[in-house]
Amino acid sequence: MKNIYLLFLIVLFVSSYTYSQSFEDIRYNPFGGKLVVTAQGGYTLAYTDYKDVGPGNFGGGSLEYFFQLSSKSTLGLKAFGAAGYLTGKDIRKNPIEYKTTIKSAGFGLVYSYYITERVVPQIFVGIANTWYDPKDDATGKRISDTTAGFNNTGHLNAAHFVGGLTLQVMLTDNLSMNVNATINPFTNDFLDGNNNPPKGQKHDLFTTLGFGISYAFSFEKDSDGDGVKDSRDLCPDTPPGVKVDEDGCALDADKDGVPDYLDQCPNTPAGVRVDKNGCALDSDGDGVPDYLDKCPNTPAHAKVDEFGCPLDSDGDGVPDGIDKCPGTPKGVVVDQSGCPEDKNHNGVPDYLEKKKEEVKQPAPKKEVPKYNENTESFVTPQILTDGNTFVIQMSSWRTSQKADKIAYQLKAKGYNAFVSKAYIAKWKETWYRVRVGYFDSQSEAQSYLNKIK
Repeated sequence: MKNIYLLFLIVLFVSSYTYSQSFEDIRYNPFGGKLVVTAQGGYTLAYTDYKDVGPGNFGGGSLEYFFQLSSKSTLGLKAFGAAGYLTGKDIRKNPIEYKTTIKSAGFGLVYSYYITERVVPQIFVGIANTWYDPKDDATGKRISDTTAGFNNTGHLNAAHFVGGLTLQVMLTDNLSMNVNATINPFTNDFLDGNNNPPKGQKHDLFTTLGFGISYAFSFEKDSDGDGVKDSRDLCPDTPPGVKVDEDGCALDADKDGVPDYLDQCPNTPAGVRVDKNGCALDSDGDGVPDYLDKCPNTPAHAKVDEFGCPLDSDGDGVPDGIDKCPGTPKGVVVDQSGCPEDKNHNGVPDYLEKKKEEVKQPAPKKEVPKYNENTESFVTPQILTDGNTFVIQMSSWRTSQKADKIAYQLKAKGYNAFVSKAYIAKWKETWYRVRVGYFDSQSEAQSYLNKIK
């Protein structure tokens, strides 16, 4: 019998450890609001005047109802019944061996607490009445004890307290297997038919160790129809059709506080503040969310780069979005609109009036000379010719925007600048060349290049 109790302790320990590693805790007791029907069988062990006791068998069932409480614990009412027998042996007694049949029925209170979602221990205390019939195991005849009021024509019964421990291991939300141990103490010495114990002998009692299976009938409601019972539903008014988690709340995959069915930006990075639509906040309205914006106070309507900082293509300190003169030459002082200062209000920017000398450029030709770029070649690092006409190449760029900006700056200074587009087969790229021209001779081109520098 000691081995059976040892097995019970091992099952309790292993079950608790295994399921605590495999399942997360739920919020409420899994038996709350349910009617539980249990069938079980197992072993009995009696403690009587007899020296040697042996295990007997029993079978029985119970009916329990647990109150629906919003906690890990719950209380329940239990009614039960069982039948079996007790055995004992002592060569000092007459008869040497006895076998007492027992039938018990009772009721009481159950306290249930879950360790994990799948492992639920319970404590039971109650009152029972036991009908018992001690018999000689060798002859099958009843043991007569007139002192106890026993006779050969009737059975004895006694009311007594009963206590027990149960370990429920959940297989599904409604089905569980269990291990149960009870103790049934008596106020007299009846179980073996002997009512005169030696001095100091304790009153009779018997214990049971049972193994069973339970099924729980649920009466809980699911008011919003999301598949989570009301007792576990932390969001009881979920709209129809919305996917929910185990707590009955709408799924929020990116954990931004806005449920997926309302989230217009479903992949917001963790920790980012969002608006009511689940999109990252953009306080200055520049199109770059705050968590990426390195310039969080961009003026309204200013064009920005990928970091949320205002674009300033000409580098004059005035963002492109409000720059009325976007091609201002480098170093020129501008007003708040991005245009060169004109203190005299004569329509001529100050930086042009301060030029100490006019750049002389060749008198414009009546006709633009025909220049064949397909036959051109460099005669110096910056001067090219097609064999008849000469041109100065100031720089070459991969983007037309940059080339146009440089040409604009040269034109603003009075030079006849233009952009020539060329495809470089070797690199498989199109480049934009900033040039000044045209000139009738190499010396004329070189003289002009010296003035530009």
